[in-house]
Amino acid sequence: MGKYDQALLDDYTREEWDTMDGFIDHWRDMTFSYAAVKQLEGKYLVQNRVTGEIYESAQFLYLLVSASLFSKYPKETRLDYVKRFYDATSTFKISLPTPIMAGVRTPTRQFSSCVLIECDDSLDSINATASAIVKYVSQRAGIGINAGAIRALGSEIRGGEAFHTGCIPFYKYFQTAVKSCSQGGVRGGAATLYYPIWHLEAENLLVLKNNRGVEDNRVRHMDYGVQLNKLMYQRLIKGSEINFI
Repeated sequence: MGKYDQALLDDYTREEWDTMDGFIDHWRDMTFSYAAVKQLEGKYLVQNRVTGEIYESAQFLYLLVSASLFSKYPKETRLDYVKRFYDATSTFKISLPTPIMAGVRTPTRQFSSCVLIECDDSLDSINATASAIVKYVSQRAGIGINAGAIRALGSEIRGGEAFHTGCIPFYKYFQTAVKSCSQGGVRGGAATLYYPIWHLEAENLLVLKNNRGVEDNRVRHMDYGVQLNKLMYQRLIKGSEINFI
């Protein structure tokens, strides 16, 4: 049906699958509260999200994740690893992040919880950043964007042929990319954007999430991080002045 990674059938023999079937303890499903079952149903179980048809139970989820993670281990020992990992996850001794729970065992081979994207100060790089945001949000990753290289409002372009429109229009572009699709149908896209405190537009950027102001100068649906450097941190520790020239 294309719901599971073909490699699962290619990497294991029928006999190994019969052995792994014996690892499953379906009574462990009875340890879930109603809220936990609904969360599994909403976020993690392989399903058709249009029709609502669900293809697995929690125990199949845990076993298939285990089988996927250890498929390339030596054949002599991998089933032991599969069983031990299945037992640890299905009894809640190990907690797995969303991309692992929802993605491992499926054809979507992107299991990173967070993806960091470096944005340079060029239209090609800015467009590539937006494209990467859409790609990785759709594959269930949270996004980090280093956008501090984008020039400030009024900066020269091509030796003064034009002036720069500043950071905010491009941050809005990134925000639109983040919200354009969901994390594989599991949850909405989310991103944290980083810029240095010495950026020429820092005063405008610090208030991007503020409830006051108008939509033209706010980008409220991303989170932000402010970058410092080693010199500033050392001066902060010593209680010295930090100067912007």
